[in-house]
Amino acid sequence: MKVPSLLIISLYLILLFNNGCAVIDNFKAEDIVLPANKTSQDIPVGLYKVTQSSFTYREADLGSQKLERIEPGSIVEVVDVAGAFAQIKFSENTTWLKKNQVEETNVPDVVRTLGRVRSKEGPSELAQEMVILESGRLLTVKSISGGWLLVKISENRGWLLSGVLEPLGITMETSTFEPTNRWVTLKRANLRSKPTINSRILKTLPPRTQLDFVGRENEWIKVDYRGTIGYMHEDLLSQ
Repeated sequence: MKVPSLLIISLYLILLFNNGCAVIDNFKAEDIVLPANKTSQDIPVGLYKVTQSSFTYREADLGSQKLERIEPGSIVEVVDVAGAFAQIKFSENTTWLKKNQVEETNVPDVVRTLGRVRSKEGPSELAQEMVILESGRLLTVKSISGGWLLVKISENRGWLLSGVLEPLGITMETSTFEPTNRWVTLKRANLRSKPTINSRILKTLPPRTQLDFVGRENEWIKVDYRGTIGYMHEDLLSQ
């Protein structure tokens, strides 16, 4: 007598189900192999060199607003990574750059500007002024002459006083990397006790008075005048 086809199929399905349950019973959680989690930060933070002329973006998205162009060879600080983008600090603000446009490299002679500063064509206060650099700008040092540093500014070079720069790993001879530098009053100016226009006046100084740079708070320069430390607005001073 022929066994109906439906009965054969039913028996086959029962056997298949039982074997499947046995396989599942023997399956262990540790047998599951998941792909390794890649953290968003798959390149380490630190100093990098830009490999090509590139635009930075407001967000980690090619469709977001373009902010500024960075030239090849510029030094940037990578602070985070998101997908194909690296968040960088080229000046005091953070922007985004495609991470395949930077390379990790040995950049030992790097400094960061402490506030807005103007570069000079030579290592002298009397030298011709060049461009104004924003606060937090990363620069590569080429040489040192007295209290002046020759730095690479995009495709050009200029001189800056060491007192307006923070060293980030200078390896060249640094005996002349002075912690302070001279600033000069442009006109009759008030030395104030705090970095506000309403604070107490400590002294009123004539034009061309030389002052030692101590620090900066936004647009106010902290200076030392013959032992008296106070603040002057940056518009009243020149390097």
